Amino acid sequence: MTPSLRPGSCCGPRVLPNGAREPKYARIAPETAARRVERAFREVEGFLRSCGAPVGHSPRLELCRGVRDDRESGNKRAYFHVGHKGSWTVCHDLTAGRLSDSHLYGLVLHEFGHPLAWKLIGKSRQEDADQAIFKLTGIPILYRTGWIVQWITPGDVKHIKAIVRR
Repeated sequence: MTPSLRPGSCCGPRVLPNGAREPKYARIAPETAARRVERAFREVEGFLRSCGAPVGHSPRLELCRGVRDDRESGNKRAYFHVGHKGSWTVCHDLTAGRLSDSHLYGLVLHEFGHPLAWKLIGKSRQEDADQAIFKLTGIPILYRTGWIVQWITPGDVKHIKAIVRR
């Protein structure tokens, strides 16, 4: 179980204190979860383009049974994957839309980092994807919390949203 963190805490994603219960997005409707993932995907894509990242012509986001199967088989990190339907197709499961903005935007950035790493350095391991994002945007992908998935700071999420919504 993930411990609750103080709002705005510098050492983890923004999750409201709730006595170690689920994060605030854990109980949202599937339609709302899908909209959150789509919005994060489009905002991250726009942000990367504004940074001059060599993003492919038309990146796609797809709901993928493979991600859900991976998650249901016990992989707690399975929210997204990239590459099996084309290098610029990011697949997801609706559970990603129930994550905090810090985790959701961090994961989407990381997934975009895989094809960017291939373009920049010719390989795309997990750390290569994170390094490509940092090199192009200055935003570090973090792993310091008890969660085992990527995240970025709430300030970096605000920065992405501000750049895209100008």
